[in-house]
Amino acid sequence: MIHITARSSSGLPLSDQAVSRNLWLRLRRIWPDAYACCLMGNHFHLLVNDEPTRARKAIARVVSAIPGWTHPSAPPPERVEEKPRKLLRMLRYIHLNPCRAGLASDPLAWRWSTHRDLVGAVVDPWVPLDRWAEWTSMDAAELHSYIASDPSTDVTGTPMPEAAIPSPIATRPLGDIARASIEATRGTPEDLRRRTPTRHVFLHLAREQGWHDVGLLARACAMSKRGVLYNWSLPSRLDEGALCLGDSRLLRR
Repeated sequence: MIHITARSSSGLPLSDQAVSRNLWLRLRRIWPDAYACCLMGNHFHLLVNDEPTRARKAIARVVSAIPGWTHPSAPPPERVEEKPRKLLRMLRYIHLNPCRAGLASDPLAWRWSTHRDLVGAVVDPWVPLDRWAEWTSMDAAELHSYIASDPSTDVTGTPMPEAAIPSPIATRPLGDIARASIEATRGTPEDLRRRTPTRHVFLHLAREQGWHDVGLLARACAMSKRGVLYNWSLPSRLDEGALCLGDSRLLRR
């Protein structure tokens, strides 16, 4: 197992959400079986099972295509001893980067981190919890507690997110439902108006939260009323969106 880092020598290219999304997708294509990832403003961390020389060349190719990234050369990957304690400490280090840098008060509050994947807040997780089954028997709550227990967050840990409770009437703002759908799919606002998982989650989550005005939802998503009704007839994925809606740490403004 190796820990990969790469840093831009100037600027903060990854503070641009479009650039971060581009890099995230590129890294995921190369290492679909990664164990952890976190993008910061001017650098990123990856924990993968790969050969160091191949990994270093792949990183150089990836970052050379990232707008605003200067001196796209990665330092030698750091080998991590394949023992549960060592790997879990590296996972914790990677996921706590935003908190220890003072950029987030909780690892859940950082969008471009696979910590959200591990706790079940992402529809299509890059790093599902069961990938860590070989190295730990902790469930999502235990793993979150282990990672979040730090002076940069709270030494006693922070609570697991709780899903928003379904409502027969619309009490939650539609904007919050849209944001929750975007976060649960790591999408964009534009995805709400395209045939995407983000729009699918939004329509089902809105109905679960009491928004039944088909015409209103159709206008919000730039689609027909028939399209909304057809979407509602399809199997839904609500757990992740409800989790994002129910916890302010996961709901970006």
